[in-house]
Amino acid sequence: MLRSRVNIIFTLTISAFALLVGRFAYIQLSRHDFYNSLGDRQHYSRITYYAKRGNIVDARGRVLAQSVSVPSLFAIPSQISNAKEVADLLSPILQVDNKKLFKRLSSKRGFVYLKRHIDVATLKKVKRLELSGVHLKREPKRFYPNHYLASQTVGIAGIDNNGLSGLELKYDTFLRGTQGCSIVTKDARARKITFVDRPLVKPHDGQSIGLTIDLALQQITQEQLQKIGEKFKPISATAVVMEVDTGKILSMASWPSFDPNNPGHSPVANRRNIAITDVFEPGSTFKSFIAAAVMDRGLAKRTDEFNCENGAWHLKSRILHDHHSYGNLTLEDIIVKSSNIGAAKLGFKIGKKNLYNWVKTLGFGKPTGIELPGESAGLVNRFKHWSYFSMLSVPMGHEIGLTPIQLITAYASMVNGGVQVKPLLVEKLLDEQGRVTKRFPPKIGKRLISEKTSAELRKILLQVVERGTAKRAKLNDYTVGGKTGTSQKLDKGKYSHSKYYASFVGFAPVQKPKIVVLIGVNEPHGSHYGGTVAAPYVGRILQESLYYLRVPPQQLRDLDKVGQ
Repeated sequence: MLRSRVNIIFTLTISAFALLVGRFAYIQLSRHDFYNSLGDRQHYSRITYYAKRGNIVDARGRVLAQSVSVPSLFAIPSQISNAKEVADLLSPILQVDNKKLFKRLSSKRGFVYLKRHIDVATLKKVKRLELSGVHLKREPKRFYPNHYLASQTVGIAGIDNNGLSGLELKYDTFLRGTQGCSIVTKDARARKITFVDRPLVKPHDGQSIGLTIDLALQQITQEQLQKIGEKFKPISATAVVMEVDTGKILSMASWPSFDPNNPGHSPVANRRNIAITDVFEPGSTFKSFIAAAVMDRGLAKRTDEFNCENGAWHLKSRILHDHHSYGNLTLEDIIVKSSNIGAAKLGFKIGKKNLYNWVKTLGFGKPTGIELPGESAGLVNRFKHWSYFSMLSVPMGHEIGLTPIQLITAYASMVNGGVQVKPLLVEKLLDEQGRVTKRFPPKIGKRLISEKTSAELRKILLQVVERGTAKRAKLNDYTVGGKTGTSQKLDKGKYSHSKYYASFVGFAPVQKPKIVVLIGVNEPHGSHYGGTVAAPYVGRILQESLYYLRVPPQQLRDLDKVGQ
C-alpha cells in the first residue's frame, strides 16, 4: 500500500517536472522572440529624434518652407512621485486639461509627451518649477515664412515631420530624412531609470527641393487673384503662369488661400489646389484648338469664309445659336468673335473620329503628371458615347471637362511653335549643404502642330485681344494674344443661366511668346464674361511678369516678323 502511494507521488512529480521542462523548452525555442520582445517593452522605452526636414525653395533659392528647432515637453512617469501635484502645476501653464495631464503622468509607459512645440515664455515658466521627471527636448517645427504665398502648392507638414498635402506630401520621402532615437531603461519594478539626453542613433536631415516657382511672380499672381475675389466675389478662382518653351510653372495660386502656419484658422476647402483638382467645361477657350487642327490639316486657311447662318443653325432636332447674328465669317473671325456656329462647322470639317483623336492627343482625359498629389484626369467621354450632337458641343468647349493645368499646358504647346510640353514644378534636389544632387529637366514631347500653324494661330489670338472679346487684356508695351471663355455651368442636368465659369488664357509677346497665363473664375457676381472677369487681370500679370523677367517690349509694328 505504502509502496503504491510512493509510486503515485513519484509518477506525479516526474510528470509535473516533465511538463515544466516541456513548457520551458517551448518558451525558449518557440516563443523566445515573443517573450524577449515583451521583456524589452517592459524594460526599455524608445524616444524618437526627428531629422530636420529639408527646405522647399523657389527658383532663386528663396525659402518657402523650412524647419526651425523648438522645445517639446515630456515626462518619465516612473520618476514622478506625485502625479496630481505635477498636473496641477503644469495644467495652467501648458493650457492642457488637468485630467489629461494626470492620466499621462500616471501612465506605466516609460515616456509620455506633455506638450509639443511650446513657446519661449512657456519654456521659462516650466524651467522655474524644476520638476523631477519632466524633461525638455528640441524638435523641428515646420515654418512657412511667406504665409499665404503658394500655400496650396507647397502644402503642409504635420507635427511628426510628415507631409500632409501638396509638395510636402508628394516629396515627403526626400524631405523628411531619417529619424534618430534614444533609449530609456528601467528595472523590473519600473523604478530605476537611466535616461540618455542625447540620441544614440543620430538623425539624418532630409533633402531640400528647388522649385520652378518664382516668389516675386507668385506674389504678382496672388495680388491679382485677390482683386478678382474682392470685386466679383466668386466661389473660387485660380491662376497659373507657365513658361511656354519648357512648361515650367512660374506661379500657381488658388483663391481663397490659407496660411500653412495656422491651417486650422481657414476652411479645409481653402487648401485645395484648384488648378489641378477642379474640372470645368472650357467653353470658348477650346475653340483655339479646333482652329489649329483645321489649319494644320490643310482643311481651311485663316482667311477662308464660313456661313454662320445669321446666328441660328438648325441641325436635326437642335438649333445652335450665336450671341450675335453673323453671316459669313473668316476662320480668324470665328475665333475673334467667338462664334459657336463657326466653331461647330470647323469641327465638322475635322470629322468626329479625328476630333476625338485630337482631343486625346492634346492630353485631355488624363493627368498631366505634375508633381503634386490629387491631380484630376478631367473628363473626356469614350468615343462610343459621342453622338452626332457631340460635333456641335465639343468644338465650342462643352461636353468635355478640363483642369486649369491641362488647359494652360495645351495652350503653351500651341503657341510655342507647336511642340508639346509638360508642366514642371520641381527642378532639383539639394543636400544639407545646398548642393544640387539631382536635376529634373523639362519634358519636351512630340510635335502637335507645325511652326507655321502655330504662328498663324498666334496671329488669330492677337486679334482676339486687339479687336475681339479680350480687348481689356491689351497692353501698351507688349503684344498679347489669347482667348476668352464664358461657359454655363451644369445645374441639375441643365445648363444654368445664372452660374458661369469665366476664363481667359493669354500669352506674350506674340512674336516669340515667353509666358502664358490662365485665370479661371468660378461663379463670379456682377459680370460673368471671361473678357471682363479674367482678361484684364491676366493682362496685368503678363505686364508685371514680363517686366520682372526683363523681356524686351514688343509693339504691333514688330508683328510682320511673327512666324518668320
